[in-house]
Amino acid sequence: MKPFWTFLVLIGCFEAVKLSPCAEIGHSSEIFRNDPMACAVLDLDQGNFTHVNSSAFGEDQENLELINAILWQFGSDQFEMLPASIKYLTISYGNVSEVFFVSEKLISLAVLESNLESFVVMNQNNSELKSLTLRSRLLNEVPSELGYLQSLEVLRLSNCNLSSVNADSFLMLVNLTFLDLSDNRIVSFEIVPTAKFLRLKELQIEENELTEIDHFPEAFPKLKTLSLFDNRWFCDWVGKVRRKIWKANIVVYGSNAQCAATGGLCCVKRSKQEVIEPLKL
Repeated sequence: MKPFWTFLVLIGCFEAVKLSPCAEIGHSSEIFRNDPMACAVLDLDQGNFTHVNSSAFGEDQENLELINAILWQFGSDQFEMLPASIKYLTISYGNVSEVFFVSEKLISLAVLESNLESFVVMNQNNSELKSLTLRSRLLNEVPSELGYLQSLEVLRLSNCNLSSVNADSFLMLVNLTFLDLSDNRIVSFEIVPTAKFLRLKELQIEENELTEIDHFPEAFPKLKTLSLFDNRWFCDWVGKVRRKIWKANIVVYGSNAQCAATGGLCCVKRSKQEVIEPLKL
């Protein structure tokens, strides 16, 4: 039998919107800089972010990673401190409980492993930010103001603590092409019948606790690649969406050899208590 899922290993694969190539170089209060596309790393050494010595940057420096910051909110004052040339910002480690995003110059923002609890977008349209990555086990829900990020193309919310996701949270992101919700604890991904993600090409929802998704994959007419493995799918749902995914020419990443009977995607039989009987009129 032809496998349902195609197993691919991709090395060094990037989306059209580049991420900040920041990597920790060392621990110092100095800024490390090379060429404009290299990443300048500023280690705040468990301190607050109160100023940036702009003279330490090259005039065209675009990438900055702030590590080990300790502050309750990274907000308008902190974004204002950034040199005008910075387009790609990464905030990593330390403790930054909230980010209040207000910037008309950043193209990419990543907040990684910094105990982030809340991400708030200023209630005005933003046409610059194209890539947003939030990774924190303390982040329990999808930020509600994402719709203001009108040019956002790449959204990564992996390795967070999301349990329920409503597709309405992303419908305002009309330019979104890549969505990563992997490695959370999502049990519900709600999609209304009329929802259409007209530009989304890649969806990653592996390593969650999903059993089924309604209106799938019909809600994603442009979807090209998909990852579903390591969930708790019902076998009847797998059987129902299999042909739809084939007909849509969607490539599915990940396969479990022990689940060959269901095309490589492990699933469980729906219990009698979970079967909803049709209403008798």
